[in-house]
Amino acid sequence: MPISLQAQAKINLGLQITGKRADGYHELDSLFYPLEEPFDTLTISLRDEPGLSVECLGAEIDPEKNSLTLCYQALARLGCQLPGLFVRLDKGIPLGAGLGGGSSDAACLLRFLNSRLASPLSDVQLHKLALALGADVPFFLTSRPARVRGVGEKLSPCRCLFLPCWLLLVTPGLHINTAWAYQEYDRRRNLGESAPPALTKTAFANKISLLLDEGDKGPREQAWSLDNALELPVMASYPQMAALKSRLARLDASAVGMSGSGSSLYALFPPDEEALARQALHELEDEGLRAYLQFLSRP
Repeated sequence: MPISLQAQAKINLGLQITGKRADGYHELDSLFYPLEEPFDTLTISLRDEPGLSVECLGAEIDPEKNSLTLCYQALARLGCQLPGLFVRLDKGIPLGAGLGGGSSDAACLLRFLNSRLASPLSDVQLHKLALALGADVPFFLTSRPARVRGVGEKLSPCRCLFLPCWLLLVTPGLHINTAWAYQEYDRRRNLGESAPPALTKTAFANKISLLLDEGDKGPREQAWSLDNALELPVMASYPQMAALKSRLARLDASAVGMSGSGSSLYALFPPDEEALARQALHELEDEGLRAYLQFLSRP
């Protein structure tokens, strides 16, 4: 009988680029938060033939280099005895939206396959393999709010002290290439340009902080910023994104920013402003935009 699994999206609530390694990868400092919507659905069936066959509904993916195939191949190279699988992928998370859809799919299949190995990989081995598949993949192994640093390998579970609040997520349908965003960021930074800030009301900005678990040192509170360095290339190259960001601010949100390398934008509303958030949702939907409203709690 087929098994159906849900792959969550994530949002970046702030993203700073802290350096660039010799291998060309950028190091970042970001807050990842798992979302209820949108999500992908993996329907997995066993088959007699060896290997993995993937069918994708809702988007076009490379049949040989998609994240599911790469995940399966990586486990096979470790010598793991894997069953033959057919996976139907229903894409609910838009491609190129900065929501980690491909990474979430890979983590979902990785957890599934590992649970069926005669000798499952340890958490350390899983983390290492996940990082090799993509910078965001380790986060999706647990999908808990976390401060993410380095190239995605340093995960620090945290509490977001500015929550709870309502999150209005908008996916405008643009596919923004992540590699392009980082390259264009470097080019513009070298020209002395800087990213536009998140649009945040002063009263709300003063509340934005994280409670980090410092192990033996105990919890530590740290001020946080919703600014996203990758807005530098995106807002300059896609004027419709800058216009949509301003549009969200005019809906009286307490904060507006971009997730990852885009194209998703979000607006935050305090918990007692549900009616205002829902009105904003309906206005955006009436304009033909794909939008989601969900309540972010403080775990």
